[in-house]
Amino acid sequence: MWSQFNDRIEKREKGWTMQRGTELDLPFLTMDEDAFAVDPFPHFAKAREQHPWLARWPIGYVITDYQAMRDLFSDEGKLGMLYDGIVEIMEAKGTPWGNFQQRHMLSMTGETHKRVRDILAPSFTPRQANAHRPLMQQTIRELLDEWAPKGAFDFEEFASYFPITVMCRLIGADPAVIPSLRSAMEAIGLSTSMDKRWLPAMQEGVLTMERFTDDLIAERRAGKKTSTEPDLLDLLLEAQSGGGLSDRELGDVLIFLFVAGYDTSKNMLTLIMRQLIDNPEIYRRCGEDHAFARSVVEEGFRIHSTTSSQRLLLEDVTYRDVLLEKGAIVWFPLSVSL
Repeated sequence: MWSQFNDRIEKREKGWTMQRGTELDLPFLTMDEDAFAVDPFPHFAKAREQHPWLARWPIGYVITDYQAMRDLFSDEGKLGMLYDGIVEIMEAKGTPWGNFQQRHMLSMTGETHKRVRDILAPSFTPRQANAHRPLMQQTIRELLDEWAPKGAFDFEEFASYFPITVMCRLIGADPAVIPSLRSAMEAIGLSTSMDKRWLPAMQEGVLTMERFTDDLIAERRAGKKTSTEPDLLDLLLEAQSGGGLSDRELGDVLIFLFVAGYDTSKNMLTLIMRQLIDNPEIYRRCGEDHAFARSVVEEGFRIHSTTSSQRLLLEDVTYRDVLLEKGAIVWFPLSVSL
């Protein structure tokens, strides 16, 4: 602490003044353009040549350095979630997608968040998660048996069926719905681009998921179930029966589980495969050594993230002698920063 204090005194003696982010000549990232998404890594590398950790894009700042992200996230009290802001930017207030963004689990705060979390917690313990491992293993084996004979396929497409199939089995849903749910998940996932072109697809995706969860809950209450074994939906309905959780909240929980499980699983599997394609020896060893493959997956989680994140500055933040102003939107593209 004293070394930082002395360093600032020396800078002031030399006429140093803190710079405001709004006054800096920062690189500009066209993250809203399709061509950027094809291969974003060169764009970030070029941006870091102009400024070591900060850039701009059409709606705010972009943090381009991994250590800067870690440091800024450590000051979490100054960073706010942006779900309301995203809805406003997308001009989607009062729409199905906009309403879902403002009421799902990550948007909840205070007593509402605590109430829903306390009701759901018993259904999502580590013990419950471990009990589902055989189902997950069986699902991936069946998918491989189906896809491997093709000889070649789009790995991202293949990986997308894994979380959808697992979730449907966990809640006792008819597998016939998987293609429509996959399309809905792909559409809803486009929200992270904050591109208004995709808003109609996102709206339809939310409506598809709402119809699916509402029908599933109604059918289960009517006694329509193919298996006699209790599943995750049975546990959630039992938790709801104690009161405190509305039908809409229960439906939103199911939608959120699909949305969260879909992008995280599909994206991480695909990101790891991308690394392995560039490292064929490691890829080959993964097929021969299960313990080594586990280490590769853990390393993949260390260097990648399944999605980008954004925050709203709740107050002025000073970092590396740059002041980022209160109210600014800051983007953290976790998967492409070094």
